[in-house]
Amino acid sequence: MKLSNFFRTALVVQLLVGTGLFSISLLIEYQVLQAFLLTPVIALFLALVLEVGKAAAIVWHRFLLSQSNAYPQSTRVASASFRIGLLLLSLLCSLLYLSNHLDRPNLNAVRAADLQDLDRRLNEDLSKLKESAATTVEALRRQYQADREARLQIHRQRLEALQQKLDTEMNNVVRGQFKGPRYRELERLLEKEREALSAASTAFAEKQGEQLARQIQTLEAKTVEQRKTLKKQAEQARKRIMHDPYADDERVNEPYIVAFTSLSRAMLPVEIAPMQFVFGFALLLSLLVEIGIMLAFDTVTVTLLPALKSQHQEELETELVKSRVDATARQQSIRHSSQLDGIMRAYERTVAQAEKARDHKLAKADI
Repeated sequence: MKLSNFFRTALVVQLLVGTGLFSISLLIEYQVLQAFLLTPVIALFLALVLEVGKAAAIVWHRFLLSQSNAYPQSTRVASASFRIGLLLLSLLCSLLYLSNHLDRPNLNAVRAADLQDLDRRLNEDLSKLKESAATTVEALRRQYQADREARLQIHRQRLEALQQKLDTEMNNVVRGQFKGPRYRELERLLEKEREALSAASTAFAEKQGEQLARQIQTLEAKTVEQRKTLKKQAEQARKRIMHDPYADDERVNEPYIVAFTSLSRAMLPVEIAPMQFVFGFALLLSLLVEIGIMLAFDTVTVTLLPALKSQHQEELETELVKSRVDATARQQSIRHSSQLDGIMRAYERTVAQAEKARDHKLAKADI
């Protein structure tokens, strides 16, 4: 490959690299400015003007630097301030953009998962509380029935014994009748025992039933308070989750960042936090983009500088010659106009003298 082709190819590659980095910086700056400005069109126009101004300032600074006589100190200071300001702005926009995408990208997903897990645990706790209350109420009711059966068991046993005696007495027939004094006595005792069973059942229901109702009411009130406590704790946990930055939670970071920080902890004496890594990575990438833009346009300008200077010098000399020719032509035109004016004034004087002489002759002739 010829050397000239190599330089042409390198120049084209350098231009492509600079244009690509310039486009990336422009898009990043537009995205960031759009977040601060209300109108996207203004953000796009401002980003385009600033980035084009940055590229133009790099090219003109390198070109004028080769002509120190035409590059005064005040212009150099203004150019340096403009370029440094644009560099800082681009760095800041790149840092904001990259930090926004690299800083805890999984934060919303992890927070949503924690909130969902909180709701699930709350529902489970409420279900367990409800089941526990229902189980306790059922146990109280069974205990109530067991105590009632135990309390009325004696009366039922007596009723069964009297009923058996009464049945036996019915088989004792005397003169065709079984309702004798013994039968009527057993019947009276049976009825009395039934009344005693009913009275005991009523008394137990009044006493133990009220106690059971109070226990159930107390349990329900306790259950309500426990539900309120669980909901209050869940609400507090929800607020903590919503305000938690998850700075120390590895789930919110990219797996590559987690792997790098784990490796750094194992290999380096200094622990690097994910936020520090994000800042360093974003700063490095931003610097590479901005330095790449400056290097690309500066290198292209330096490469084309001899040709640009030669062309510029030729154009200056051509314009200078044109200016001199125009000046000479204007001077000659002025001299020619001056000569014409002199001729016209001489002609006018001659005509005036001739007319005066004619008038004088006519006056003598009349005399």
